[in-house]
Amino acid sequence: GGFGAFHGYWTKDLATIEPRFGGLKAALALRLATEQAGIRLHLDLVTNHVAWDAPLRQQHPDWFHPDQPIGDLADPMQRQVGWVHGLPDLAQEHPAVTRYLLTTASHWLNVLRPDGFRLDAVTHLPPKFLRALAVELGTGVERIGEIYDGRAALVAERLKTSGLTTAFDFPLHFALLDVFCGDAPVEHLAAALGLDRLYEHPEGLITFLDNHDTARLMSRCGGDQRRVDQALSALFALRGVPMITYGTEAGLSGDKEPENRADMRFGAAHPSGVKLAELVALRRRFRVLERGESMLLDATSNRLALLRFDTDEAVLVLANRAPTAATLGRIDLPRGLKTTLPLPSALHGYGFAFLPLTVADQPSFTAWLRERRAERLVRFVAKADSGDGLVIVGNAPELGGWKPKEAPKLVARNGVMSAAVRLPGDTMVAFKLARIEAGEVRWSSAANGYALPAALRGDVEVAW
Repeated sequence: GGFGAFHGYWTKDLATIEPRFGGLKAALALRLATEQAGIRLHLDLVTNHVAWDAPLRQQHPDWFHPDQPIGDLADPMQRQVGWVHGLPDLAQEHPAVTRYLLTTASHWLNVLRPDGFRLDAVTHLPPKFLRALAVELGTGVERIGEIYDGRAALVAERLKTSGLTTAFDFPLHFALLDVFCGDAPVEHLAAALGLDRLYEHPEGLITFLDNHDTARLMSRCGGDQRRVDQALSALFALRGVPMITYGTEAGLSGDKEPENRADMRFGAAHPSGVKLAELVALRRRFRVLERGESMLLDATSNRLALLRFDTDEAVLVLANRAPTAATLGRIDLPRGLKTTLPLPSALHGYGFAFLPLTVADQPSFTAWLRERRAERLVRFVAKADSGDGLVIVGNAPELGGWKPKEAPKLVARNGVMSAAVRLPGDTMVAFKLARIEAGEVRWSSAANGYALPAALRGDVEVAW
């Protein structure tokens, strides 16, 4: 079909290392080297499909779902039984298939002793199979799921039902690129972070800007090194475990296959490598960036103010997404925090700043956090010609999670269409109007609105 298996994802034999990758001898040498260097090793495990010409198809034709493409990716059953990119789809619900896959995983666990596995194409695998795999591997083996979906609610739900240790944070991935390499407002990123409350452990999510399936960061940012540096700074400033795909430090580019998986340029000196070394050192210096909580202080179309904190220390994160310098104005630190450094009055174009803070008064800071997180009753008021069927829909669960038919309805009172919704004070939400008529949904043509409940001083007006 015009494609090739150069990437290694069209498996022919799950029990054998691809000879072009060096075979078992090279794999064992890699495991020894990583152990000696204190580096954890995860193996990429593909259990959804095999190659077109895999011997398994001839040996066990009953182990595969019928040849059919996925017509509707929103349909969970189609995702599980359909052929991904036309590749033969294994029927994990078949006991013999499950046993074969679990036995193969256990084989590599015994032979190479990996610290864990990256589980490919999790959205196409039955949760029951993934839970069985977790039992087979044992509690000490990490299981990182590739849940390739931009909806935080779906990723969080799959994490809970599949027995995964953690997952790649695709929702945050898309938001970071939309903002720092695109033209989405910074509030878009803040609203994505606002959904961290859906996860049990958001700090354990694997955050990233590109990987082997996506456009490389340099290409996504249009070759603008300043935007690349700012995106990398944001990645290391936010919660989660930053992941860097090979070649980012060498400035590799590529919009699509095979260019985005080009050969590594070893030893290539590049500004991205300098920036990454700086950020790694910064994250080691401020451990609160690694383990601390997050609190949004403010976000506008071009600026971000975010607090990373724990019981002893904090870091104030500031960003200016505009290409030109921006005045920050007055920055009021939360009660109980102090700094020995002067707060900046401005940031240069595509600027990013990390300011160390200390928790000088724990009771005052704790009280401030409690007040900031407290729920607020937010009143959305619509500017529309007619109120029939109007709903206020947004990314938060209280606003339907972008599902208009589950969103709050606007009600007419004294000639004003409004809806009152209780929202966490520290969670920025994205929203817009929609109209439901005869069961059909019509969306407002206005851009998304954003609101941080703790910062509101009145109603939120929404235009149609």
